[in-house]
Amino acid sequence: MRQVYLAGQYARRDELRALAPQLAAKGVQVNSRWLLEDAPLHHSLEDFETEWKRLTALKDYWDIQRADTMIFFAESPEQQPRRGGRHVEFGMALALGKKVVVVGGRENIFHFMPGVRHFETFSQLLGSLDAAAKEPAD
Repeated sequence: MRQVYLAGQYARRDELRALAPQLAAKGVQVNSRWLLEDAPLHHSLEDFETEWKRLTALKDYWDIQRADTMIFFAESPEQQPRRGGRHVEFGMALALGKKVVVVGGRENIFHFMPGVRHFETFSQLLGSLDAAAKEPAD
């Protein structure tokens, strides 16, 4: 089974968590443990102890390393959230040689890197998984 890491704005955690069963139905396992957290969606980093922040960052890093692919959920360039950990995750995935997919528009110059695939919607991404499953194996 392929493993993917879902990267997105923390405020979208519950929305992205709900996508995991749809991916699992296509044979894709989501390994993003941040989706299982129960912190308030609009919390501030100042609300947490330093050790919690360190362990959470390491957990995300390990999850990215274990994934085959990152699916990055972009935000509108006109309405950027004040935190941007998902951009660091995107960069780590590129540096680790992972497959990277962006759902939504291109937020920054690195979304134009060769090999980065783009889908306007999650539904289009799911459709591409259906099409890939129907292709004959090499």
